[in-house]
Amino acid sequence: MRLGPLRAGAMLTILLTLALPALAQDIGEITVDIIERFLKAYTAEQGEQENTETQREELTEKIRAFNACAEGWRAAGNVIGGGVAGIAARAALKAKCGATSDEGWRKELAKLDENPEKAANAAGKFKGGQYGLVKDRIVGFLAGASGYSDSEKAALNGRKAELNRLLAREVAAARPAYATAGGGGERGGRGRRGGVRPNVWTADLTWEYIGDLFGMLYLSGANMFEAEYKSGEWTQWEIKQSCEPDQRSLVERAFLGADPEASTHSEWWRVRSIDSYKETDSEGKDVERADTALIEALFKWDEQNVQAAKEAESAAAQAQSRQEREAQQYAARIYRAMRELVRARGRMPGEKEGNELMVPAMWGALWNLGALGTMLGGQPTAESIKGATVGTPSLTTPAGTFATRHIRFRANDGGTLEWWLSEQVPGGQAKFVHTEPAAEAEAEPAEEGKQACTVNLTTMELIAKGTGAKSELGVK
Repeated sequence: MRLGPLRAGAMLTILLTLALPALAQDIGEITVDIIERFLKAYTAEQGEQENTETQREELTEKIRAFNACAEGWRAAGNVIGGGVAGIAARAALKAKCGATSDEGWRKELAKLDENPEKAANAAGKFKGGQYGLVKDRIVGFLAGASGYSDSEKAALNGRKAELNRLLAREVAAARPAYATAGGGGERGGRGRRGGVRPNVWTADLTWEYIGDLFGMLYLSGANMFEAEYKSGEWTQWEIKQSCEPDQRSLVERAFLGADPEASTHSEWWRVRSIDSYKETDSEGKDVERADTALIEALFKWDEQNVQAAKEAESAAAQAQSRQEREAQQYAARIYRAMRELVRARGRMPGEKEGNELMVPAMWGALWNLGALGTMLGGQPTAESIKGATVGTPSLTTPAGTFATRHIRFRANDGGTLEWWLSEQVPGGQAKFVHTEPAAEAEAEPAEEGKQACTVNLTTMELIAKGTGAKSELGVK
């Protein structure tokens, strides 16, 4: 994606609009009543979609078949002109393809597409686009967005489990835009659950899973303190939650290096996740399971953006004032963050071989929402980091002992976010802890013999690191 000075501003406006949907004035804050209305509206929307699904499929197939037929008709040298010849040509096209255009079917399809939202507005007593705005606001909360009042958080936390279940697909798709932890979203940004595995990995399910995987990897706010990886460096992290002791995840990130075949700046990265969990087998015994996913992805940078980033960094080094320096550093981070996901290979849970994954064209643009964290949150100022520094302890993890800088900030959900940063670690982070505030309304009834957990700690700790990472799925 190429960004000139004016387009960069326009893109920022677009991304801000996507990330922070404002509610209509007569809706105000999200309340318990609005959530109840939303749930009724959502149920009605889904019901209407199911009722019209067959009709939509039939119309879509008619449009596809007509355009395929018309394309073949035109390829044979036929054209529709004016006058008598035009009338004859239209008649010939209709005789061959069943119609002279797909406009009528498209209008029917557009009307059908409007019905679910109309049903939702009626059931939830919403007006205009209010239902869509409320839905975007709720999805943003579950995906980790900030900007919610304490009363909104309380209302949403009270129905979080139900909302997560209903909106799982929408939340997974939105999570890459809100990759920094501490927002209102799911605990630690984790959406995947061990043992939930489809029989067939369709394209939609695969990319939903991949988006969630990357979101989990960045739950520690890596875009805030990210340091560079050298070619071949890798890190492995253990992610645990105190309220879910039977589940844990191992996540590995590796920079495989630049793509030697690319004419533009391109990089191969590998992400591996191992989700461990317990489940009850057919004999009623608790057994440990693990799902492993491996993704190798190629990211490409537009050369003009790479050059613009270098120029901004040079300007920052020569800046005469702090304001100018920070503005240029901010611009450089935006340009470097804007990259396109162009290719991927993957081995999903349950699969034995790696496969080439079809990268949808839209993902090239959607992946740039990863730059949103840079634009909206960005790296804290030096003064902010200094004020949040708790100390400079020596930290020991399974990966070794590191000299660190311990930083603590208040989280958007009222809890705390803590980082242990180290120059001895690829990427710059050795440990992250998100302590959630006590939320009695969210606590689920404790299982027999267990105490209810009301304060959850999400810990992401470095357990291994190294060099020499190479492709495991055959990319070059």
